[in-house]
Amino acid sequence: MKTLGERVKEERKKRRWSQADLGAKVGVSQAAISEIERDVPKSSGLVIPIAKAFKVDVSYLTDGKENISRQVADNSDIVIIGGQNGEVADPKEYVMIPRYDVRGSCGEGIDVNEVTIVDGMPMPVAWLRAQNLPEAHLLAVIEASGDSMQPTIEDGQTLIVNTVDIEPKSTKIYLICIDGKLFIKRLIYTPTGWIMRSDNQNKSNYPDFVIGSENLDNIDIQGRVVWKSGML
Repeated sequence: MKTLGERVKEERKKRRWSQADLGAKVGVSQAAISEIERDVPKSSGLVIPIAKAFKVDVSYLTDGKENISRQVADNSDIVIIGGQNGEVADPKEYVMIPRYDVRGSCGEGIDVNEVTIVDGMPMPVAWLRAQNLPEAHLLAVIEASGDSMQPTIEDGQTLIVNTVDIEPKSTKIYLICIDGKLFIKRLIYTPTGWIMRSDNQNKSNYPDFVIGSENLDNIDIQGRVVWKSGML
């Protein structure tokens, strides 16, 4: 059975792209693409943007499952609320961020099985630029599950993950994959190493998870959570 790196290399060569070509489309260096093709564990956080660049399902790259072409709705599907005669949004002003049928656990972790794009969420281009975020295809919309990150993140909230931002920064919240399970946790740096922390103050139910500096390379950071939905 082919590895993730072998499938990425195969898809890249089908398109006659160099590693630098794919890196430019994903927003990373040629060296980063080389690492994922060599199955360097830390590099697997790039799977979502690479799948988007290839226009294939994530599960096709990770597990070799049959690829089902899925297209995110384009800007012609965005209608401005209150616009005149169903005014369609200017594609220069709005972009579609792909939404995946995956939930990030604010609890004990959710198993990662098949991950596919189900549709898209429109966001203003000006907002992405103001937040210094990458292009829409390098972002991912997911749903939070559980209450371990309350009050910061509520169960069922929609989140945007920056899949390029995979280098850990202390106090930031990340989507993390460990042993095939997805977690949404805050990473904290301490003198003895890194820990994964829940914002929920009930520490008997949600204790800190010690990673340690020597084990940081063993966790798969999928991206940083940069936005959440919410009702007032």
